[in-house]
Amino acid sequence: MPFETDKSNGFKFDATELLKTGVYPEAFDRRIPFWETVDGVQYTEFGMRRKAGRDQKHDFSTGSHTTTKPIRGIATTSEFNDKVAYIGALDKIFSYRLSDAAVDTVGTGYTLLETAGATTWDSSSTTWDSGDTVWDEGINEAEQWSFETFGSFVVGAKGGTKPVIKKNNVNFNTYNGSKSATPTGSISGVFINAAGSGYSVNDTITNMTASVGSNTVDLKVTAVDGSGGVTAVEVTDFGAADYTNSTALSGGTLSPSGGDGNLTCTVTVPNINYDKVRIFKRQGPHMLAFNYQEGGVDYPTTFSWCSADDLDDWVGSATNTAGNLQIREATGEIRCVAQLGNNLAVYTQNQMFVVSYIGLPNIFGYKPALDGVVGAVSPHSVVAVGRMNYGLSRDGFFVTDGASSKMIGRDSGMNRFFRENASFTELGQVFAFDNSKENEVVWGVPLNSAKITKEIYYNYKTNQWGMRDSNISAYHDRGIFNEPLSADTSKFYFEGTVPALADPAVSAVTKAHDLNNADRIKEITALRVGKTGVGSPTVSIGFTSTIDATPTYSDNFVVDDTFKSFPVRTAGRYIHIKVESSGTSDTWELTDMVIQGRFEGER
Repeated sequence: MPFETDKSNGFKFDATELLKTGVYPEAFDRRIPFWETVDGVQYTEFGMRRKAGRDQKHDFSTGSHTTTKPIRGIATTSEFNDKVAYIGALDKIFSYRLSDAAVDTVGTGYTLLETAGATTWDSSSTTWDSGDTVWDEGINEAEQWSFETFGSFVVGAKGGTKPVIKKNNVNFNTYNGSKSATPTGSISGVFINAAGSGYSVNDTITNMTASVGSNTVDLKVTAVDGSGGVTAVEVTDFGAADYTNSTALSGGTLSPSGGDGNLTCTVTVPNINYDKVRIFKRQGPHMLAFNYQEGGVDYPTTFSWCSADDLDDWVGSATNTAGNLQIREATGEIRCVAQLGNNLAVYTQNQMFVVSYIGLPNIFGYKPALDGVVGAVSPHSVVAVGRMNYGLSRDGFFVTDGASSKMIGRDSGMNRFFRENASFTELGQVFAFDNSKENEVVWGVPLNSAKITKEIYYNYKTNQWGMRDSNISAYHDRGIFNEPLSADTSKFYFEGTVPALADPAVSAVTKAHDLNNADRIKEITALRVGKTGVGSPTVSIGFTSTIDATPTYSDNFVVDDTFKSFPVRTAGRYIHIKVESSGTSDTWELTDMVIQGRFEGER
């Protein structure tokens, strides 16, 4: 500690380096370098900074496209000469186009579980012990969307029901068909055979009839060439019945009139016959499905993959590269899959396996990596950063390269804080992302609640922790969009682009500092603070007589200049410092702090 004394009992305490040491929420007091509790600040190479806010782009609680359910997944694509985000709530999927901020509903009728719940054994007719015991620790878990892109195609898994797909289309449909060389089932995509002429964008064609059976499909024209030939369509109604793969569509009623009626299309139907899929993950030309159910039989430790560059072909044969493989050493279901260099890291609750592309004839293989020291609590609880994975298991936060691991939250007390406050039955809601422009991994975690209540973030460049109150339920790394994306129950945001927050109040409080001598009274006489950025945080000095007492803050100072020095009249055995601000446009960062005073008598 940079601490100087003189012969007249004076001292100078330079806390500049301690400003950036991060929060230590549950460590023993003498092990805490400086900050004990924080809300809304982060620690950089230069000091302590007010964490950036988020820019609201749409409110799904009002308007034509609404939901009252939490958003649990986001995907992005580059299509329609635009950047598009697909935003999955528990009941619907929405699209957001960057060019004009247009929002549309592109999928409906979903029933993802919002929270965990124990199995109802007898329709709740029997009360076993006044309702005190949850007999099965909550067999049902909160569900998230696991979206994955394949070019402009998007597939989505949601754990409890059939997956969905958006292929050569605007809207999502059920992703399911019979396990056959000529499958029947739901339409995965529609391709144009004959473009016709004389059509216009936004023309609608209702009741186009299938060449096999009497099924009908409704289309809307979304693009035409110079002669009015149709080059792209949107399926507005997929029809209720099953279709046969490669069935032709023709005819229908055109509105308004003008097209020559010669538009014909072909539907594609996949042979992925899964009742449920937990996770989709792309690897090269293959889409992989993890932890699925087929024919009513669960395969919780198995993964399968489609044939190369063909999302409709999942049945392995001598003429394709589809297949499946069981991870036999897995002792629990697959819960999360993350990129790990050129491979995939596959996590159960307390194990890690590495899945690799090995080429013909087997295509994919796996090997056990770590057992008992890592794991995952949800499909989005582990993220890739370079060639490392940062994750959250039931024991706490970790980092691994697949060969070794480290519990990164142990020394700071963050793992203990998590274990003592987490709502373990609701960990299926945990959502993490790599906030690469801030060099940090962010986890949204349910603490003492049935919903997300806190962001916990780890700066992998400085190895420091921070946290803030938050109800954000989904994130998406920046990539196609220049900024990360996020969402909560009703709102969709660009993450970290503006200072604004729904609640702009932030704070940071130090531990009780005795300045290496708890027996002597310290009289603080001066405080000097250095600041950059916008905003004027308030710094308060307090004192206590014992290490665990509630401090009394008697001096408050507003830091409204680059360097500010304040006279102070505070004395006590233990000194406390608190920093607060509530400006909606604040971007300040504290870079220097020096405390001066003198020792008084001993007790």
